Amino acid sequence: MANQGASIQITINEILKKTEQLKSEIERPWALLKKIGALGVETSQRAFQEQRLGTIEWPERYPNMSDPIINIAGALSDFSSGRNAPKPNRFQSRPALVDEGTLWKSITQRLIGNSEVAWGSNKDYALTHQEGGQSIQPISEETKERIKGWLFTAEGKESKKKVTTHGREGNGETHKVARNLYKNKLMHLLRKSNLVTNIAARPYLGFTDELVGDIRSTIQEHFKKVQGK
Repeated sequence: MANQGASIQITINEILKKTEQLKSEIERPWALLKKIGALGVETSQRAFQEQRLGTIEWPERYPNMSDPIINIAGALSDFSSGRNAPKPNRFQSRPALVDEGTLWKSITQRLIGNSEVAWGSNKDYALTHQEGGQSIQPISEETKERIKGWLFTAEGKESKKKVTTHGREGNGETHKVARNLYKNKLMHLLRKSNLVTNIAARPYLGFTDELVGDIRSTIQEHFKKVQGK
């Protein structure tokens, strides 16, 4: 019996058609770039949730501060904005760099020309938190009065406030803490006109191994669809 064999055929027109499809997609890669940009935004936003970017762990707030914890710069920002007490999350060492999701939510992507995509934040403090640096906060007399008001009652007696503290163990226990325990951490603000804070680098922009793998898979899937596979 003769061997009939097996074969597959493709015409030159079919080859040229697929080539033209790939050429057209390469010349107008906006859809692919948007997919890659979305992956970058997702990776950056996940860094705030996981408190790390890939293998780079974020330091906690004020790592050398003894318990009870208070975010001094954050508390000062609250008093300066007109609040009479710090926000509850000012008494937690983590999550760092998360305050109402302001920086987190500001991360977006944008196309640059026909061949690039970028993602990041337009906040004026975004680079400082990415790379580390310093912040300078003015301390007005009105702010100092609010700090005094929080530390002491009208009678000048030490007061207590129920706060949730994470400390170094992250136990999240809620209990009453005497405000006088924060005196040595806040009273120095009453003698200054500015607070200078060294900000640790907490990178949220970058190529992690996971992101590189996702980009590679996205490119492969994208061109498979273009070729109709």
